[in-house]
Amino acid sequence: MKSMEQIVVYGATGYTGRQVVQELRRRGYTPILAGRDERALVTMAAEIGKEALVRVAQVDHPQSLYALVADSAAIINCAGPFGLTAEPLVAAAITAGVHYIDISAAEQRTIQTLLERFDASARQAGVVVLPTMGFYGALGDMLAHLVGSSLAPLDDLTIAYAVDGWLFNPSGWRTLERIGKERLVYRDGSVIPRTGPSQFSSFSFPAPIGTIPVMEGYPLGETVTLPRHLPTRQINALMATSTIDAITTQPKAATSQERAQSSFTIAVHAVAGQQKRYGFARGVDIFGITAPIAVEAALRLIAHGFSRAGALAPSEAFEPASFLNTLQGWDFSYETSVHPDTLFS
Repeated sequence: MKSMEQIVVYGATGYTGRQVVQELRRRGYTPILAGRDERALVTMAAEIGKEALVRVAQVDHPQSLYALVADSAAIINCAGPFGLTAEPLVAAAITAGVHYIDISAAEQRTIQTLLERFDASARQAGVVVLPTMGFYGALGDMLAHLVGSSLAPLDDLTIAYAVDGWLFNPSGWRTLERIGKERLVYRDGSVIPRTGPSQFSSFSFPAPIGTIPVMEGYPLGETVTLPRHLPTRQINALMATSTIDAITTQPKAATSQERAQSSFTIAVHAVAGQQKRYGFARGVDIFGITAPIAVEAALRLIAHGFSRAGALAPSEAFEPASFLNTLQGWDFSYETSVHPDTLFS
């Protein structure tokens, strides 16, 4: 029998998975701790207490994945690389009639596959498949929708990130190795592979950052999700070169305290003819804010009265302003305006 109280966290023993578990418990839910390493899961369950449930499932064993989710309401996948885990878990979730959420970020091809390949079957099953519901993906998708929807269709949409103190976790390094050879861009109404060497330019962030060098064509999940709900001719996905330089020189190991020191600024520019709109968001701890994003999404999906179904982008699943406003208690803020100089002034 399916329980509307039970939410599975796959990859529960990972760095972000632990924070998702903690946030679910803070919200009054006892998650099912799931993953591939039984010993680590049992150890984590002992730390939580006798109410914790443990389930071991391998992504190459479909029957174990179905058994994992069959009596739950939703699964939050925190186990990267998502190119290895997402499709098997989505298939099991749809078969079981369970909502699927993940926190994928730069794995553009995987995000595209989930949205395109599983939409029809998710609709038929009456469930939602919701990738990229973390810091990267959800915040940019929703901020861009708020900025650009009143002007759409757009001629140009720019989304730019500047992240300070971004320290990878182990799965992040594995993901970086997988995605380094391919980047997708959105040009003239199509998502296409970007070829050739990286290009660089400059971009003006709000003070105190100012105008800084950026890499063009950074592999953001928003490149894939935004065209589904925000008509635009092209999307420019930018990342501060200072962020990229720090990634390539950081140590392979970092403490939880060190990872929690990250901070970020997201900027969005939307252009339609002579009209322009701007939006900026700021916050701290990119891993820490991912937990309330993913958990809020899961709780909204299983709430009485939620009726949408299919493979959805963040802004297709939820009204962006309502969702972003739930994050203000996490040192997160955002603003939109037709006058960029007034934002965060």
